[in-house]
Amino acid sequence: MQKPLISVIVPVYNGEKYLSTCLDSICNQTLQELEIIVVDDGSTDGTGRIADEYAAKDLRVRVIHQKNGHLSVARNTGLSVIKGGFVSFIDADDWIDRDMLESMYTTMVSKSLDLVIAGVRVEYPAENRFYYQRTSAYLEAKNREEIKKLYFRLKELCLFNYAWNKLYRVSFLRANNLSFTVEPPYEDESFNMEVFMKASSIGVVPDAPYHYMRYDNGSIVASYKADMLEAYADKCEIYHRFFTHLQMPSEWIVRFLQEGWWGAYCGYVQSLYKKNAGLSRKKRLELIERFIYQNRSFLELVPLISPRERVDKVFRFLSQYGSARQIDWMYSVLFYLRYHLEGFYRYYRTYKQTK
Repeated sequence: MQKPLISVIVPVYNGEKYLSTCLDSICNQTLQELEIIVVDDGSTDGTGRIADEYAAKDLRVRVIHQKNGHLSVARNTGLSVIKGGFVSFIDADDWIDRDMLESMYTTMVSKSLDLVIAGVRVEYPAENRFYYQRTSAYLEAKNREEIKKLYFRLKELCLFNYAWNKLYRVSFLRANNLSFTVEPPYEDESFNMEVFMKASSIGVVPDAPYHYMRYDNGSIVASYKADMLEAYADKCEIYHRFFTHLQMPSEWIVRFLQEGWWGAYCGYVQSLYKKNAGLSRKKRLELIERFIYQNRSFLELVPLISPRERVDKVFRFLSQYGSARQIDWMYSVLFYLRYHLEGFYRYYRTYKQTK
């Protein structure tokens, strides 16, 4: 096989239900000069067998089987062996349009960019609905002020955080020693902040060829993480460097980090109730007590925050005046609705919990 133009890294953990759809969409790209690196991150289902079958019938597919190291480790494994001049990361439970890589490659080369970003079609198969995250026209940034404006525009459109709707120039990544250093669920945004601090040219195409499939499953990212708050602390260090680089006012940075920490605490407590958490009620109460009621940093943060969503408002009230048992009761009920009364839960989520 000739030297590939693009290396596609597909990290996967227990993705046997969706991996074939993902790999078919990559193997059938209009741009054929690819290498496809499937990193089987310690799967315990049929994922490894499926990946090996694709490697047996398509010489462009290479499979790496490794012990479970989570998403950042899996992606870095792929980065360490790629041969292409450009790299794309595709999640194993998603898929892409046939011309996605060719379109992004053409833009990258014709405009001499370090990074190209595409739009996203977010799909909820169980609910038979979707929506788009994309720009209305091609955007480009080639200096710090333009990159700063582009960052806030992408955050507004929910296009910044992902790694998988982007095509990166490999020589740029290697020259700046860039890899995934923060653990899920903050690995993509942390990586992209490092990229934006180093990039000299970024383009955004208005198409939305990436299909982000929102399944409620046990994929690499849809899981409880015991060290989630430690990972967020790592992300905050990058946040501080990033916003200092963008020359944001110090007061703005402080406020932004406060709101971010609030979101991290809310997300951590909610993660205790995910299907894969496997925590007893006693253990949940112990963790809520430790990270909420006995955590000085959290208790000092609470009076500074004004949540907008109803559930977060109740959580804030209970963290000040309630108990771990009351918080546990609230989230137990909400997640029961989520997993057992899906129609009601979807209506409640669509309602946005804001009224």
